Parts: sequence; structure tokens; C-alpha cells
Amino acid sequence: MLLRVKFHAEDNERVIRSFEDGYSNLIQYIKGDDWYEDASTANVRRIAIALKDKKLEDYVNAELINTDEDYADEEVLGHKYVYDDVWKKTFFMIKSEEWSSLSLMVSCLKSFILFEKYEVKFKKSVLEFNDNEIQDMINGIYQNQFQALRVKVKLLALYERFFYEKVHSKTWQNFYTTGNFVKGVTDTDGNGLVNKRELLDMFYTAQNAQDAIIPILLFEGVNMSTIEEKNEISKIKIEDIKSNGIEITEGQKRFIEMDQAVLDAVRVAAEQKYLARVGRGHQVVYLPLKKTPYLLRSLDEKRPRRYSENEDFMSYPGVRQRVLKFREEYALQYGVENVSPSVIQKSGEVFYVNKYVNEGYEVSEAVRMTLQRFGDWVLVGDYAEEKNIPTNITKVSRLKLIWEVNTGKK
Repeated sequence: MLLRVKFHAEDNERVIRSFEDGYSNLIQYIKGDDWYEDASTANVRRIAIALKDKKLEDYVNAELINTDEDYADEEVLGHKYVYDDVWKKTFFMIKSEEWSSLSLMVSCLKSFILFEKYEVKFKKSVLEFNDNEIQDMINGIYQNQFQALRVKVKLLALYERFFYEKVHSKTWQNFYTTGNFVKGVTDTDGNGLVNKRELLDMFYTAQNAQDAIIPILLFEGVNMSTIEEKNEISKIKIEDIKSNGIEITEGQKRFIEMDQAVLDAVRVAAEQKYLARVGRGHQVVYLPLKKTPYLLRSLDEKRPRRYSENEDFMSYPGVRQRVLKFREEYALQYGVENVSPSVIQKSGEVFYVNKYVNEGYEVSEAVRMTLQRFGDWVLVGDYAEEKNIPTNITKVSRLKLIWEVNTGKK
């Protein structure tokens, strides 16, 4: 998404007269019904500041235009903000040039519409909120997703810094850097672990289902490995996707039950035929994927294969490259950096231990069920015997401790 702001003035002459005192260098950009065309990004920002300085916002409309045409929700793009409409849209424009992520920009736009409810409540711009008003808003927008809240506060800190020379405030920046925004907020998802709901939310705003399905599969218990025989994620075939889960035929053979939301996402990924990539000038190009029986497919291009003789399934380096792309998106959207496959899987393990405990299983049994789900269980064919194998005992103790630390439960 690449945004531009188009200004419409009811009376250009009024604006020009006002700009003569202090902003005469910007007058050259005021022409016709729509103006901004020749202005640099920096000058668009100066125009926004000048309009607010001269109290001209009521006489000028700011229209947000998505030049990439990859998102067209008029309720979001065409929203008229009660407070600081020109400033907010200028901020969105410049951030769209910095961020290549469509999902992040959509999240940003929707977040500011959410913030506006509190601006109306307190009858002032969010940049003028005092500490009590900030805490009131934070408590109101928190939806049991700690990282999502963290990103919203970060957006406001960036917005505040963007116009710092005029607002002279670091209130939101201080809240973000000191962590004060977590006062009174309980992180039931556990200390920055990857959240299943966030993964699914990202999936449906991602450009490529083939990229976004990988962290979901890791979270659900599918393994990826540099060892070809253990690289389960690359070997999932379309025929392995059942009505209630996925059959794992490589590595530790097992059936992983999955809920409908995950299976729906898996089927969307399976149906993708082209991969979208952003090229120069924010131009999106669509590249064909190979036609193979596998869920994950690489681009249909002729390159020497060094990882495996089998050209059909996706190589480990190919999967890893897509995970790295996800990591960048996740860091931008949720403020958590260096999310590796192991962190995603550990998050999934904590989630499923918690799920099984809530279903009534004793903690140690819930841990064993989770280890089996993730293919991290030494099998001998007799479950009673397997529970007493030293390696399995160690695995249970380790995962139980991780679950306790991240949930505060015993």
C-alpha cells in the first residue's frame, strides 16, 4: 500500500493569504482544485503543519488515496477524523512509504479509527491526552492481546514524534519505552509469546497465504528441519489434509487435530496459484507457483536444486526464507523481533498444554499430549513404558516449567 494525500481547499486564496506569513515557500503547491502534486514528502508534512498552525483545517479537506490499489475499503481510507484529520493522513502517507507491509498499514489505519472513539470521549486530540486519559484508553482497547496493544501504543509514539516540533510532547513515547502502558493489564497469553489469534489475523491480511500458513503450521505442531527426513512441513501433501486435521507422513508419523479456523487457512493456502512480491516502486508482481501435490510450493522457475533430488516439495532453505519474511512482518505489526521457528513452536506448545489443562487433563498428562502432538516424544509402542523413558521424563519436566513460567500457573 502506497498512500498519497490530496488536499482540496474551498478557497485557495484564503490559504495563500494565510501562508504568506511564515509559509510563503509552500504557496507554489497551492493550485487548482487538488494540490500537492509537485510537493516532496517533506513539503507535504510542512503543508500539514502550516494548515494546523493557521487554523485552516476546517477549510481544507484531505483525501487519502491508495496508489497501489491493493486495498479499497472506503470506510477506512475515506474516514474523516474529528481531530487532526490532515495530520493523521499525512502521517499515514509517509509511513506507507517506509513500510512495505499491507497488513501493517491496514492495522495502522484501523487503529487510529479506534483511537478516535477516545478523542471524542475526552473532546481532544490523542496527542493532548494526560496520563489518566491514556490509561483509560489503554484499558478500553486492550483485548487480551498484549503484543497487539504494544504495537498500538508504539503507533501513537511514532505519531507523536512525527509532529514533535509542534506538540512538544513525549507522553506516548514515555508510555511505550517505560512499559507504563501495561499497568492494570494482565498478559494471559504469556510474556510476549506468539499468539494464535494474531497468527490467524495476520494470515487474512497477508499478501501470500503460502507464506503466512507456515508459522500457523509450526504453531500447530508441524516440524521443519534441515534434515530432509524430519522436515515435515515440506512433505505435507494436499491429500494429507483431512476434515479434522493433517496426517503427518514424514518424521514422527502422527495425526494432528486442528480446529476449523486453522483448516480453513490451510485450504486457502493450498489453493493459491500465484505468489505476490513487491518490486521496485512498490509495484506488486504475481509469480506462478509450481503445480505439485504438496501444500507448500515454490516458484515455478528453473534453478539448480542443491537441497534435494525431489523438485516437487519445497526445500528447507525455501521454507526458511518465507519464515524470515514472516518475522519481519510480525516485528512490524506486533513489535516483537527475532521470532524464530523455535519461538513459534514453543508458543504453540504452551498454548496446547494450557488448552488440554482447561479441558480437564492433569498438567503432566497435558504436557505429554502436547509433546506427542509436536512429534517430540520417544515412541516404543507402549505408552506406559514411554512415560518412564528418561528422555521423555526430561522433556516433560522442561515443557512443564516453560508452561508455568509463561502462564503463572502450577
